[in-house]
Amino acid sequence: MDVFGMYSVECSEGRWEHDRMEQARVCFFQSNPRLYDIDAALTALDRIWWRVPQYTGEVHVGDVAVLWRSGKDAGIVGLGRVAADPQLRPMEPAEKSFVLAEEEGADNVTRVLLRVQAVPFVPKERVRAIAEFQQHQLLVAPRGTVFPVEKDD
Repeated sequence: MDVFGMYSVECSEGRWEHDRMEQARVCFFQSNPRLYDIDAALTALDRIWWRVPQYTGEVHVGDVAVLWRSGKDAGIVGLGRVAADPQLRPMEPAEKSFVLAEEEGADNVTRVLLRVQAVPFVPKERVRAIAEFQQHQLLVAPRGTVFPVEKDD
């Protein structure tokens, strides 16, 4: 299922190529708006060291990142690529101004470097309308930060 066809995505030299997305693993990376201002971060940053408390052995350079804002206005807010494998590290100083809760900005937690870009908002209801995603964990039990998309999703 091509859920990304609605975007012209760029990759090399700052440009994401859509056809490369179809060959990599895809994961939703969820941001809680009470903990981190993802919308503001996407307007100011092109790289984010995203906290990944789970799936650390399964997220790798080149994987596609679909950035999801949780909450009452949940939906897709950005796309990106994993640029460095998960590693124990602090948050970059440039990212700290978007942290809204101390736990999100904790030092020396496992993070993965994402090259990111904002995309036109896709509401949760539109994603839920895709048959393959109706029972996806992100939509039915959205506890966590990383949500892999399986080949049959």
